[in-house]
Amino acid sequence: MTNLITTATPASTDPVKSTRARTRPITLDVIGLEAVTKLEVIKTSDLRAAGVSRYAINLRCRPGGPWQRVLPGVLLLAAAPPTRAQQVRAALAYAGPEAVLTGVDALREQGFPDLPLPPLIHILQPVACRRTGRGDFFLERTTRLPKPVLKDGLPLAPPLRALLDAARQERHPERREAVLTSAVRAGYHPAALLAELDAGSQRGAAVPRTTLRGLAHAHHAAFT
Repeated sequence: MTNLITTATPASTDPVKSTRARTRPITLDVIGLEAVTKLEVIKTSDLRAAGVSRYAINLRCRPGGPWQRVLPGVLLLAAAPPTRAQQVRAALAYAGPEAVLTGVDALREQGFPDLPLPPLIHILQPVACRRTGRGDFFLERTTRLPKPVLKDGLPLAPPLRALLDAARQERHPERREAVLTSAVRAGYHPAALLAELDAGSQRGAAVPRTTLRGLAHAHHAAFT
């Protein structure tokens, strides 16, 4: 099915008269992006590749316009503030094709719906990448980029990795313990969680390690 986006074409090259515009359809069959019809997040470069002019993009992203720039090179084809799901897709689009969503946002897509969302979306990227995070998401470079689990077009870190990334980044003691307790209740042995924690980044790992050792002791006591 061909996706249509109505864009504005100026009636005159005179900048004073440029606000008087007629509309014409721009077909996006070149892209076929699910984001356009579903969550309305798209890269500027993809719109340009589909034939949407730079002028049309700028016109619709003006204050009060129907589109908005949410990140450099990333647009939201809606005027309302972005939802969390749209922020996630925008962050991944900005971070690049090798980026992987991890932490609680990835876990909520994989069977952990009750974990409270942290302030920042956590994105993993290859160590060679040099993009930096923004106000609502954190980009972490890693030499252990996991093979993503794909769900609804989202590249997700596997649950074990996402759980420990969430625990390392969480500063609130009760929420951190809730993440690790949820992992054990889901069937992950504390020893396996400790091994994965030791294999990864040690930034923020000390407190989760102590918590996991306590959970391991309680788990062992429950079965002896």
